[in-house]
Amino acid sequence: MTTDTRFRQVHDYARHSGFLTGFPNFHQADYGQGVVYGTKLVPENSGEYRDVPRTQLGSNLARQNVGDMVRAANSYAQANGYAGALPTFHEADHGNGVVYGLVLYDSPSAEFRDVPATELGNPDLKDVGATFRSANDYAGRQGYSAGFPTFHQANYGDGRGVVRGVVLLRQGATDALDVPQTVLERYAPETAPQRSGGSGGFYVPRWFKQIRHYARRNGFAGGFPTFRERPRYQAFVEYEFQLLPGSVARHIILMEVSLGSLPDNAVSNAGGQLSRAVSDYAAQNGLTGAFPSFTEGDFYSRRDYGVTLISQRAFQRDVPAYILGNVDVDNVREMYYEANQYATRHGFAAAVPTFHQANYGGTVVRGLVLFDPGATEARWLTIPELRA
Repeated sequence: MTTDTRFRQVHDYARHSGFLTGFPNFHQADYGQGVVYGTKLVPENSGEYRDVPRTQLGSNLARQNVGDMVRAANSYAQANGYAGALPTFHEADHGNGVVYGLVLYDSPSAEFRDVPATELGNPDLKDVGATFRSANDYAGRQGYSAGFPTFHQANYGDGRGVVRGVVLLRQGATDALDVPQTVLERYAPETAPQRSGGSGGFYVPRWFKQIRHYARRNGFAGGFPTFRERPRYQAFVEYEFQLLPGSVARHIILMEVSLGSLPDNAVSNAGGQLSRAVSDYAAQNGLTGAFPSFTEGDFYSRRDYGVTLISQRAFQRDVPAYILGNVDVDNVREMYYEANQYATRHGFAAAVPTFHQANYGGTVVRGLVLFDPGATEARWLTIPELRA
């Protein structure tokens, strides 16, 4: 992984987690569960995002040269009255030339300080990781929540010797988090995994039908499988299901005419077509989302389908397909699994895919319905418990 990719990963992870941005402090560890990266997450009110034309930063800049990019960002920031800035290392061209994403910091969140290089351990400025670690550690010793280098240095002849620019972020301006390497790797196209998914070997529609019946018996409006599993007592396997209370959703029977023309095997093939039709019905009726219970019958003397409608404590978000493992959009099992992995990583209770996708500027995105924390109840059940 290149260093500029690491910045993009952290920024994108932070954005999906509800923060303005984030940046690595270049510390890492392994506590027995795999490598984790030290990460600083920046709330919305701690900085200002701005797209800055490359011509204002330096026409010869390249994202791969992290030191040059950070120097240029901080020169721009200080010329415009800010304490400092960090690039997101994303670039775009909206028709008027290349722009780079910058996050600018100023009082009361940040302050600039010239620090003697000896107090920073005098790391080689060509070593990006060591330079960031030294600024971060200095900030911690001084009681700040985070710090980053500007990659500028000078000697003012005042007896301090060589000094280096450091931007210090005050307490409350950042949140610290150790993020697993395997998680961050999903948040840049260059490193995103391809085609992952949950457990297999079972008939998908049956699981939706069974959790629907279980939900009804236990006083819930509906439920769905996440297709995550874990061992229980080394002798059984239990599976995760999300249950929706009546305050969040309701289950109804819809005639096929309400969903448009569907193939005869819309339920049995467990493809995305039925789920898309149900999502469209929800949108047309002003609801947040919906998902099928994969049941059908002739309650109205014609084909009809069981549907769970979502009305409260949820919202839709478009998520890049590469973050969801680039799984087949019509694969119900893998889409539910990846959607709920995404929800867990970002602090949501659960997620339902809409099975819609679009292409925005070359990036394929998939629609998800994300539930607020506490909006659903997770239960881990063995197959006998599900059927009981």
